[in-house]
Amino acid sequence: MNKFVIVDIETTGHSPKKGDRIIQFAGVVIEKGKIVDTYTTYINPEIPISPFITELTGIDNERVAKAPVFHEVAEDILKLLEGACFVAHNVHFDYTFLQEELELNHFPLLDCPVLDTVEMTRIFEPTMESLKLSDIASVAGFDHDRPHQADSDAYVTAEWFLHLLEKAGTFPKRTINQLRKFSKGLRTNLYEILDEIYKKKIENKESLPDHLDIYRGIVFKKQHVFNKARPSINNNNQILKIEDLVKNHTLSSEEMSLIKYIIKCLNDGELALVEPDIHYNKELSYLIAASFISIIKKEPVIISLASVSNQQMITETIMPKLKEILHVPIQIQLLKGKKQYLNLWKFEKVLKDDSQNYDEIITKMQMLVWLTETNTGDVSEINLSSAGLQFLEKLSEIPLAEAEKDNPWLKHDFYKKALSNAREAQVIITNHHFLMSHLTNPNSQMININYCIIDDAHLFEKNAIKYFGKRLSYSSVKYYLNQLGNPDQLKILGRIERLIRDKGIFVKHSTELIYQYYLELSAKSDEFFLLCYNYLLKLKKNTNQGKMSCQFHIRENNSLLYSWERVYDAYKNLYNSLFDRLSALIDLYKDFNDNEKLLVEDFAYILNQLTMFKDMHDEFIMQMDQQRIIFGEADLKSAQTSMVIKSQFLSIHEQLANFYMSKKAILFISNSLTIKNSFTFISKQLGLESFPFVQKQFQTQLNTEIDVHLYALNDIPNVVDISEEEYVEVISNHIIAIAQTLQGRIMISFSSYEMLKDTYNLIKDSETLEEFVLLAQGVSSGSIHRLAKQFNRFEKAILFTTATHIEGLLIEGIVDALIIARLPFTSPNDPVFAKQFKVIKSMGKSPFYELSLPDAVLRLKLSLVKFFKLKSKAGSVIIFDKRIYATNYGHAFLESLPGVSIKTVSLQKLCKQLEKNKGELDLD
Repeated sequence: MNKFVIVDIETTGHSPKKGDRIIQFAGVVIEKGKIVDTYTTYINPEIPISPFITELTGIDNERVAKAPVFHEVAEDILKLLEGACFVAHNVHFDYTFLQEELELNHFPLLDCPVLDTVEMTRIFEPTMESLKLSDIASVAGFDHDRPHQADSDAYVTAEWFLHLLEKAGTFPKRTINQLRKFSKGLRTNLYEILDEIYKKKIENKESLPDHLDIYRGIVFKKQHVFNKARPSINNNNQILKIEDLVKNHTLSSEEMSLIKYIIKCLNDGELALVEPDIHYNKELSYLIAASFISIIKKEPVIISLASVSNQQMITETIMPKLKEILHVPIQIQLLKGKKQYLNLWKFEKVLKDDSQNYDEIITKMQMLVWLTETNTGDVSEINLSSAGLQFLEKLSEIPLAEAEKDNPWLKHDFYKKALSNAREAQVIITNHHFLMSHLTNPNSQMININYCIIDDAHLFEKNAIKYFGKRLSYSSVKYYLNQLGNPDQLKILGRIERLIRDKGIFVKHSTELIYQYYLELSAKSDEFFLLCYNYLLKLKKNTNQGKMSCQFHIRENNSLLYSWERVYDAYKNLYNSLFDRLSALIDLYKDFNDNEKLLVEDFAYILNQLTMFKDMHDEFIMQMDQQRIIFGEADLKSAQTSMVIKSQFLSIHEQLANFYMSKKAILFISNSLTIKNSFTFISKQLGLESFPFVQKQFQTQLNTEIDVHLYALNDIPNVVDISEEEYVEVISNHIIAIAQTLQGRIMISFSSYEMLKDTYNLIKDSETLEEFVLLAQGVSSGSIHRLAKQFNRFEKAILFTTATHIEGLLIEGIVDALIIARLPFTSPNDPVFAKQFKVIKSMGKSPFYELSLPDAVLRLKLSLVKFFKLKSKAGSVIIFDKRIYATNYGHAFLESLPGVSIKTVSLQKLCKQLEKNKGELDLD
């Protein structure tokens, strides 16, 4: 292909057959790798353009009134596309719409090859977070001042297309050949492009670049192996001091005091609680301290954070600063769970699978490109579709020891390499879940580490409790049974039956009996989950919150218990008969070809997942244990399909005690550990009462550099006196007024997802903030972290998020206001809290003051600390919930906040104050 025309069209809607028409066409011509011509025209659609389309594109009825109608420009468009490849960003829409317009106007249809820059981006840029053209333009640095106008979109798409072609040319010959073969299963003509590149590489006898390696036909980036020699500092045999490690730096004397305190605690073998001043760079401080301890102790320090995303934040923003500050290079290894790393042995076998599933083909191609770029093998780096994520499950682990024995990839295994690097590292950064897995797994391959720093310490106990919990969901049961399939289908079970017949393997149970067991488990599971859903519905029949949850006393409910016993009997029948087949297959595993081995591994994986029935059965047996709770959750509108049953410990102090006794020193650190300057609540939550521990609070004093004002509105009804629907309507109107006044960036924190969703929908439907980008967790497409990145790019934006997610967000730049929609008390209907309340009450204590209030105080403190740390000049925190000043417990919130006083105002006075240049003048 020598000629490409990059096309973009703007239309009145999505379907010409329903009367929609093109209002702008643009084409950019590329020949010999250069843009050689452009063509653009407005088109009179002969129907009105809706206000929505005008808002989106900037094209109104007046602009197209004198433009040509489609049949007057159709010949020009056809001539432009003659002999060319049709390229577009989401080509199916542009190509199909144009074809239908041509057909409606009695012109010949297009007959040309097509390429899709969305598809190409997914494959050639597998880690690209967003496929939106405006986001791509921002990342690539292209001028795109008029998004959703065809000429601007087409030109940016053309620039990006050239970049993609150039990048494809850099892939090694072997990778190009593999991509070329898989591309035959795509819906576009990408094969021709890849075939042309491959032939040129053959002609040029291209060799493999030095930074790449090839093994068993797969090309991958050479992995960095840590040096076994530990760093040392020459200080003329004097006692090593932190100043010997740190160069001339910008650290404040206060930050140095925090670093020295962390060092002292670790060096002295303390169990410590530390709440730093929010002005300090907490993460940089403990990384410096950990580096110092690793040098003087000659052993690693492990740092654990709440989540994988927090690990990523450290990697992207803090580690580069650390390298600038330290005199010696420190080896830091990021470590996640095994499932986060690509299993190359299984990937090799999957590549040989001739599946024609489009999403599987795309995922394989993405991974082939990604392998030439990744330093870690961490699959979370790849932007996979939902179907791609399901396919990834196939590659996540091999539960068969027999498969591992034959694994030729052990030398290059990403997870083993990460573990190997961790053994040589000075600092290991992991997450709470992996840390608990390492501590509780007797077969853990991690070395024992004596020095531990727990960041996000306020979440550690909750995350540890979740780790020890079990869950059984309707969706998981149906997903894995569907993956298994019945014996008549060409899914896993059907293929297993065929393999058994072909190999003449003797098994105890007939195929017909297996099918009967399969149908019984599926039917009995449906009955059980429907009963569970109705049980929830009955107990929560007056709810209008959208979500239901309550404790399950299954052994006290005859119908639920009887139903579960039938489910479990069906499970045992199916599992035992399938396990018999698996055992027979494992005996012959070494004699199978790769495709047969892959099938057996997938079969073993499904059986391993089905043990969730046994896990939950064991939990039901243990339900009499007062330290456990079993509860159900479901969406009000989704029937049993949303039904989930969970088991959870109320307390894991015994397990945490074992952790504390296994380490030489543990330091818990967070900006939100104290309530009214006391560590009492968090020390109880972490089970530290039986241990000697030290504590230190570096008190925060806000100054002129962070001019934050705290307001509470007095003209909003008390949230407990009106319905949630009424409350949402009131606060929505207030949010609109505040946004119209600030004309900037606002974050809104909600205590529940339902209130978030209802408020977002009400504001969106009002169409009063059309100039704002509205981004809502769980409503707008993309993860909350992707929404935060979008929020960072806009000057007028509102981010709706929950209090539990706000701390981990990477927010950049000035945020004009943080709105607290409601004090973040956990719902009294939460079954875990309800059970904890009963336990506390049985001890003669107040559940509200012992648990509910301190938990809410820490949640609010987290949200405000996040806002304060943004250093928003003259920013405002606005609290809608009047309980913060109108109740006798409100002072617990206010006295726990870092050095800020509250002003009680009406909405009218607040807006006046906001207009006076971010609150430089006081209210009367």
